[in-house]
Amino acid sequence: MFGLVLWWLALNLPAWPLAIRIAGVAITVGALANGLTIALNGRMPYEPATAEAVGLRPGLTTPKNEPADHATRLAFLGDTIPVPPLRKVVSPGDLLIGTGTVALTALAMRRRRDRPDPPPRPVTGGDT
Repeated sequence: MFGLVLWWLALNLPAWPLAIRIAGVAITVGALANGLTIALNGRMPYEPATAEAVGLRPGLTTPKNEPADHATRLAFLGDTIPVPPLRKVVSPGDLLIGTGTVALTALAMRRRRDRPDPPPRPVTGGDT
């Protein structure tokens, strides 16, 4: 899925305004950070103490995650950031992807200021 998103961003970003390109770069960097961490470790590593701090079972290995240890590569890019209200632990890459996605969406929805609004059309027909 990330590959498809990265391909779409690569094709479309150059034509967009700078703010949207920056948001796209944040998404891309976050996805690459997560992908590299997973590729080097087989799963996304997480910090057991951080998981325990948000109420999760530390030391649990799942199909997607494994506890970080002395052999973990790029552990700082793993799930190390606690989000207590959600009882989750996220990675720096997750934050970049999320922030970039919100920014890209908000920026893409803005009205362009370099084009004036079209003049209103008079309503015709009906009883007045």
